[in-house]
Amino acid sequence: MNAFNHTNTSHYTSRTPDYYLDKLALPIRESLTLEQLEAFHQLLSEAIPKPSAKLVDLRFTVDLVLSRLAL
Repeated sequence: MNAFNHTNTSHYTSRTPDYYLDKLALPIRESLTLEQLEAFHQLLSEAIPKPSAKLVDLRFTVDLVLSRLAL
């Protein structure tokens, strides 16, 4: 199985910094100061991809035969 082949990729976009911080082993998480936790939280907030506006394809065709007949 490929390491990049995940079946739950739709949930990836809904993950928050708290989701990742909760994945830390409890002894490690408890050893961090409040300042360190806030720094990790801010770093993760910046690193997590945010949804962006999607491009819209506005291509269309103009029938030149009809436009020649109209002239």
